[in-house]
Amino acid sequence: MDLYSDITQRIDTFYKELKQNNPLFIAIFSGTIKPEQLQFFLGNITHNMAQGIESLAMAKNASQQRGDTKFTEYYANRFHEECHHVAWAEADEEKIKEITQSTPDIEPDSALVDMTHWFREKIKEDPAIFMAYSFFAEYFTVISGEESAHAIENKCQIPASCINNITTHAEIDKHHIEDWREDIKQLIDEETYRDAFIQATEYCMQQYDSFCRNIMEIEIEAVA
Repeated sequence: MDLYSDITQRIDTFYKELKQNNPLFIAIFSGTIKPEQLQFFLGNITHNMAQGIESLAMAKNASQQRGDTKFTEYYANRFHEECHHVAWAEADEEKIKEITQSTPDIEPDSALVDMTHWFREKIKEDPAIFMAYSFFAEYFTVISGEESAHAIENKCQIPASCINNITTHAEIDKHHIEDWREDIKQLIDEETYRDAFIQATEYCMQQYDSFCRNIMEIEIEAVA
C-alpha cells in the first residue's frame, strides 16, 4: 500500500470513530450542539489557522536553509495560498457572535497549542514532516466539512453560514487532495518517511480528538 492510501485510510477510520465516540461530533450529528459550543470551536479554529500559517513560514525558511528547493517552493506556495484564509475564519466568528450575543474570552485549546509546538520542533529536525500536518488538515476537512455543515444547519438549526470557512475549504481542498498522491511521490521517498508521516498523522488525530472533547467540557463549565 502506498503512503497516500495508508494515511487516507487511517483518517477515514478516525472520522468514523469521531462520529461514534467524540462528544462534539455526537452533538453535531444528534442535533444537540449549542451555538456557544460552536463559538468556542470556531475561535480555536481561527487561532490554529493563524498558527499554521506561521508554521508554514518556518517550514519554508528551514527548507531554504537546508538548500531543499523543492520543499522551499512547496511551502512558499502553501503559505501564499493560506495567508489570506484567516479572514474567512474571522468572518465566521462574527456571524456566530450575532447568534450567541456574546464575546467570550476564548483561550487557545491546550491540545492544539501542544500540536503546534510539536510540529515546530519537528520542523527544526526535518521540515518535510510538516507536510503530514497539511495533508491531515486538508483531507479531514474534505471528508468531514460538508457533512458536518449539513448536520449543523439541518439538525442543530444553526446557519451553515457560520462555518463558511470550513465548507469553503472542504470544496477547494478537494482539488488539493487529488494532487497529494503525486506530491508525496515527488517530494519525499515514501519508505524513508513512512513511519514519520504515520506518527505525525496519528498525533494529529489524537490532538484533534482531545481538542473536540475539551470544547464540550468548556461549555459545561461555562453554561451549567
